[in-house]
Amino acid sequence: MSDWSHLEEFRVVRLNAVLSPMSQYERDRFHEHHLPPFEVEANTPSTIIPRVADYDAIFVVSTALPEGVIESLSRCRVISRLGSGTDKIDVAAATRKGILVTNVPTFCVEEQADH
Repeated sequence: MSDWSHLEEFRVVRLNAVLSPMSQYERDRFHEHHLPPFEVEANTPSTIIPRVADYDAIFVVSTALPEGVIESLSRCRVISRLGSGTDKIDVAAATRKGILVTNVPTFCVEEQADH
């Protein structure tokens, strides 16, 4: 296994904790790299900002991250949309702050097929 000790101070937050709880697979991947995620259910800028402002990485399923939220991020280096598309994330604001925005189009593909 690779040495991930340089990530000791790296903090990860996962939004949509109630609506779309983290799977055991996700938990295992984070813990494998010594990145215990903090799970949050927040849906409005006023509830999101105080909970995510000091994190390096934000994982989000469906919560919108508008410019005001992006501007409040003091440490964030990456926002990952767990699903296809990034339309609920203000990518221009993130780009201005030097925050990488990614998406995971294969997230929950099997679950979607079951519905």
